Amino acid sequence: FSSSFHWWEGMKSLPWDLSQAALRNHTAVYVGSVKTLNPTNTKLRRAITQQCAADPACHWKQLGHSSQDTNIAASLTIYKQSVFCLCPPGDDPTRKAVVDIIVAGCIPVFFQIQTLYNQHPWHLTEQEVLDISVFIPEWMARIHKVNVMTLLKGISPDVIRLKQEALAAVAPRIQYAMPPPERLLDRYDNATWDPPFKDSVQLTIDGMFRRVDDVLHNRSTHIPLRQDYNWIWNDDYKNIRIQVPNITAARRAERLQQDTLIRGGMLINREAKSAGTSVRSPNSHRREGNAARSRYGPISKQKAGDK
Repeated sequence: FSSSFHWWEGMKSLPWDLSQAALRNHTAVYVGSVKTLNPTNTKLRRAITQQCAADPACHWKQLGHSSQDTNIAASLTIYKQSVFCLCPPGDDPTRKAVVDIIVAGCIPVFFQIQTLYNQHPWHLTEQEVLDISVFIPEWMARIHKVNVMTLLKGISPDVIRLKQEALAAVAPRIQYAMPPPERLLDRYDNATWDPPFKDSVQLTIDGMFRRVDDVLHNRSTHIPLRQDYNWIWNDDYKNIRIQVPNITAARRAERLQQDTLIRGGMLINREAKSAGTSVRSPNSHRREGNAARSRYGPISKQKAGDK
């Protein structure tokens, strides 16, 4: 799934910004409905919405399956206002909301392994997902063996802070960055553009090239990283898991370097606009003959009349 949020050079703030963590005034939120096509998942959703409704620290934005419930901006705003975001499965284990939640810097609370832990190996490892999330076995919540809100409110502020820092490191790589709108006006512009950091598109392209190279050289692609037999995964996820991220000095330095590149692209845009000059990312340069590595160019079609 792609995120509803897209980084671009003209934005003024980052939704996963750690400096905004103190402004999150909800302990937990759930954006969604109760009914699904899966009876077990419907029972789970009914249980967690009952627990959420009974606790003033939890906010439930109820959605119906209609065109009136497509206000993406409102949902993203709610995610940015909460520390934890509940992610029960819907008709299937995966949900698009999971990506929006991570990009918004909200700690996702998962109830099934297949929601994310083994879904996107090119973008997130299993250990990275454990770092940014809380896992509660769905049966525990479904039969009220555990109160989700009591559990979440018992997590220490230090662990929450570490998980938010881990979120800030992975959020940029699971969204699709967009070029400045003015760069899209002229479809015949041969200039290429890339964001100043690796986003989901670039990681997907890199993964495809690695996979092709592995296949051509008869090497294992190591996907899946381990066999997806339920009994193997269930042994590891039969209990509640609240992994404390090990944020080493190297990991923190890597995140800060990435953050500098991201904010640097935003700053260049503001300075260029104030000076009345064209906007260029640090990586936005012409690469004639190497266009395959850029997603936007060059376009080789002739303009009408250029014959």
